[in-house]
Amino acid sequence: MEDSVRLGRGGSGEFNFTPDEQRVFSEGVEAVTVSQAAGLLEVYDFSRHRRILDVAGGTGTFLKSILERYPVAEGTLFELPQAAAVARTKLRGTPLERRIRIVEGDFFKDPLPKDHDALIVANVVHVLDHAQNECQGRSKTRPVRRSKSRPGE
Repeated sequence: MEDSVRLGRGGSGEFNFTPDEQRVFSEGVEAVTVSQAAGLLEVYDFSRHRRILDVAGGTGTFLKSILERYPVAEGTLFELPQAAAVARTKLRGTPLERRIRIVEGDFFKDPLPKDHDALIVANVVHVLDHAQNECQGRSKTRPVRRSKSRPGE
């Protein structure tokens, strides 16, 4: 990641994996991000959110952690087709399968699914170059009114 920031370019090239390579890659990322997802839950209260969108969320590690803690919330995982296939396999037969909708798409080309009140974009910025990050920031976000994340704040 240091090189990505210092050199102003993404840390990864195209993700043209075979299905087996995609599975290995996705499971590796999942293993690394489990603790990050747990950490997010320690610093942000998602109780006011009902529909959460996880963009380029791999197997849905962040989304699954959130939905396990907040049983009234639902989620959408927006991911490239091969990664979405891995996520579907991992969710199949779990209690969260009915609460997570998986939408295939490319966030460079496709519009994000609508009607969500929270957006997660984790572990994506470092693989994009400066121009890609700037473009995504402008095209995918809109001003959001800051509200209290914890009761009593």
